Amino acid sequence: MTQALFDPAKTGLLFFDMLKGYAYGPDLQTVIPEARGQVAACIRLLRAARQHGTPVFYAQADHRSDGRDHALAVTDIDLARNPSQAAGLGIASGAREAEVIDELAPQPQDYVIKKHRWSAFFQTELELSLRARGIDTLLVAGGSTEVGIGATAYAARDLDISTVVVRECMRSGRGAYVSDYCVNEVFPRLSRVRSVDQIIGALANGGQEENAPAPNTPPQGRSGSVSRVARPQLAIKNEPQLDPKRTGLVLFDTLKRYFYDESMSALLPETKNQLAACQRILATARKLRLPVFYPAADHREDGADWATAVPDATWDQMVERFGRLRVAPGLHHGGESAEVVPELAPEPSDYMVLKHRWSSFHGTHLELSLRTAGVDTILLAGGSTEIGIISTAYGARDRDFSLVILQDACRSARPGMDAFLMEHVFPRMARVRTVEQTIDLLAPSPSGRGLG
Repeated sequence: MTQALFDPAKTGLLFFDMLKGYAYGPDLQTVIPEARGQVAACIRLLRAARQHGTPVFYAQADHRSDGRDHALAVTDIDLARNPSQAAGLGIASGAREAEVIDELAPQPQDYVIKKHRWSAFFQTELELSLRARGIDTLLVAGGSTEVGIGATAYAARDLDISTVVVRECMRSGRGAYVSDYCVNEVFPRLSRVRSVDQIIGALANGGQEENAPAPNTPPQGRSGSVSRVARPQLAIKNEPQLDPKRTGLVLFDTLKRYFYDESMSALLPETKNQLAACQRILATARKLRLPVFYPAADHREDGADWATAVPDATWDQMVERFGRLRVAPGLHHGGESAEVVPELAPEPSDYMVLKHRWSSFHGTHLELSLRTAGVDTILLAGGSTEIGIISTAYGARDRDFSLVILQDACRSARPGMDAFLMEHVFPRMARVRTVEQTIDLLAPSPSGRGLG
C-alpha cells in the first residue's frame, strides 16, 4: 500500500539538542559510544533532507552561565540528589558544550532556535518560523527522548503541527528501555513513528511511503517490544512540606465520558479506585481551602476546532471536516458527556478551564488564574495519564510550576502505561506521590489559607 506520509513542500526537519555537551565525551569532539548509533542515523537523515531541499531547524538549549534562568520546579530527581554532589548548571550560552555537533553543523539557510525550557516551542520563534514557511509537518530527531522530544511533540500536537518521530534518531540518557517505550508505546498516540530508511524513501518518493502501517496499528520497535526494568531508587530525605497558601489542585478531564458508561448513568468499574482517590484529595483541598481548577474538554459539535495533527494510533476517529482530517474527540460543548462527574462537582469558587487541546495550558487562562491565586505548586490528577496529564505536566514544568502528580488519582486505559510514566518520566518533572502521601505533605499554614 502506498500513501502520503507528508507533503514535501510542507515538511521540515527538527534536530533537538544535538549538542556537544550531550553527544561528545570530555574532549568535546568524540561521540560517546552510547550516542554513536543516534548520530549516524541523524547524519543520514540530514543528508537526505539537504538533498531534497527540506528546511532544517535546530532547537538548542541556551542558558545563563550563572543559572538564573534555569527551571525552578521541584522534582523527585532533584530531591534525591546528594547536596554534596549537586548537578551543575548544564548547557551555558556561548560554551562549546552548547554548540551543535560538527557532524550536523547548521548551514546559513538553516534555523537555529534558542530555547530556555524543554519544549522547542515554549517562548521561541519556532512556531512563527514554521508558519512562515507553510510547514505543517516536522520530522523530529534528537533527544533526550522523554524530555525535549516528548515536550516538543506534545506541544506540536496541540498546535496542529504533525510530527514524525524518527526511530533511530532517539536517545535517552536513562537508557534504551526509556527511549524505546516512549517511541513504541507513548508517541504513536500523538505522532507517527518511522525509521530513517522509511523517511529517506518517502523523501525520494514525493512524500509517499510504501507498505505504510494501517491506521491505529503502531509500528513495531527495534526489538518488537520493550521489556520492563526496575524503577530507579530515589532516596529522598527531608522532603519539604507543601504550603497550602501556594498550592492548587488541578482535576483534569474528570468528565462523564471518561468515568461513566455510554448511558452516562453508571460508573465504569475500572474508574472506581481513581474516582475515590480524586474524591479524597478534593475533600482535603476543600478543607484546606486550596483553589481547585477543572480543565475540561470543550469542542464544537461541527468539528471546526478539532485537532488536525495525524498520529499512528488514536482512540478517537479521524474524520474529514472543513477540508482536513481531524480527530473527533467524542464530546462537545453542552453535551452530557462533557459534564464533570457529580462525585467531583465544582463549586462556585472553583475555576472551570475550558480547553480545546490536550494541555490544560494551551490557549486557556489556567496559567493566569494560577498566578493570580498565588499558586506555584500544582497537585495534578485525572486523565488519561499519557494524554492530558503528561501534556499538562510538560506545560507546567516549562512554566516553572512545581508539580505533585497523584499516581493513584490518575489513570490510563493502557496496561503498563501508568507504571512507566510514574516510574521513569514524571520524576524528572515532578514529585510522584499517592493521595495519602500528598495529604501528609500538606501541612496547614499558620496564616492565610489553612485549617485556621
